[in-house]
Amino acid sequence: MAKILFLDDCEMRHDLVQLFHGEKHEIVPVWNVEDCITKLSAESWDVVSLDNDLGTGMREGREVARWLEENPHYIPHQVLLHTNNYVAANAMRAAIPHAVESSWWIKPEPK
Repeated sequence: MAKILFLDDCEMRHDLVQLFHGEKHEIVPVWNVEDCITKLSAESWDVVSLDNDLGTGMREGREVARWLEENPHYIPHQVLLHTNNYVAANAMRAAIPHAVESSWWIKPEPK
């Protein structure tokens, strides 16, 4: 069972992740950059999955990637990027080279 921190502003995505992966993994939802950084710095995580565009006037997910770049001892084993923002995804990959783009949250695992 992986411990997954999932940053997104969309309730439907949080629900889908829980529906498709909640029985196999501990999924902790966060809705903003501040909460994501707080949880990353307070606990150990197997995976962090980052969206970038978190709503008008909100800090962006790429700020979490920059924070992780500056604090590499908090980088989880796996960093997933589930943003549709190509420019932001490139910036996040530049900050965390092993980060990969993923849409795993919308696809059920094969049986």
